Amino acid sequence: MFWEVQRGGELEQWLFDGKYYLLAIDVSGYFCSDTISCPRCLVRRESGKEQFYRQVVAAVLVHPVTKQVLPLAVDPIVRGDGDTNNDWERNATRR
Repeated sequence: MFWEVQRGGELEQWLFDGKYYLLAIDVSGYFCSDTISCPRCLVRRESGKEQFYRQVVAAVLVHPVTKQVLPLAVDPIVRGDGDTNNDWERNATRR
């Protein structure tokens, strides 16, 4: 989709101050459970209780004049095979 927008010349409307693109990066959660999990789920432990959840890092082009955003990339934050620690937002952002 991005290639089509770029090729069609639509990216020019996203320019800020005539020469910059504004990129917003945020983390969003889309699943949380006390009982349902998979090997890639993130785990938080509070008060001796485990909670399983999933998150993604999303990058979008934004512009102060428009209400729309243009999604560029979404990367899941997951535990790797055999990892005991959660992945971090910084690692997902680098990917």
